[in-house]
Amino acid sequence: MGLTIQTLDFEIHTPDNKTLHYSGPISLSVPSTITIEPSGEYMISITLPLDYFGYDFTIGQYSIKAIYNSTFSSGLIWTGKLESNIESFAVIQ
Repeated sequence: MGLTIQTLDFEIHTPDNKTLHYSGPISLSVPSTITIEPSGEYMISITLPLDYFGYDFTIGQYSIKAIYNSTFSSGLIWTGKLESNIESFAVIQ
């Protein structure tokens, strides 16, 4: 099974209750196949281009979630939707 990383969507919630989306493309060096055991996890670091959002990231609390939605219908490619945990971060300056 393979994951097409370009279909990864990031949802950022801002202190002023806006929801920002980023849907790639994302350049990563990941294997073409990732095996995750039940209750397992796979983590990678991603740098998002903050200027893409056209939003002034001012001081405050934010949250981010990644959503992978695969709709392929042929071959040995996993189909379905995966959502990450919601992570919080703060802009302090």
